[in-house]
Amino acid sequence: LKAFKDLGCLREDQTVLPDEVVEDLKEGFLSHAAFTRFVQEYDWQRRRQLIDSGGYTIEQMEQLRRQFAYYDWDDSGDVSKKELVQLIVDVFPDMAFDPDKRPLLLQIMRETDSDSS
Repeated sequence: LKAFKDLGCLREDQTVLPDEVVEDLKEGFLSHAAFTRFVQEYDWQRRRQLIDSGGYTIEQMEQLRRQFAYYDWDDSGDVSKKELVQLIVDVFPDMAFDPDKRPLLLQIMRETDSDSS
């Protein structure tokens, strides 16, 4: 397990090897070929996941989902204008409360919300 954890193939809290590795165990050991095959498969899966998620890791995607859900109060899958107000206050407090920065905030909103929804 330590070798897989050191390579990042297993999380620190994992205590069981994946089934595909267990199948290749011979008397408690993995052959070099089986070990290499597992690491290559893991690497391919991580690369595929990074491509599919726009470059974010699984952990980062989970954090983004939690953050989005925090502002999506009605669980609609969208952040409405009402919900967006709180997000702006939390993320850009200086912009949210500074009248001089309001034009910049409105410009950013126009550029990011092309359909004004």
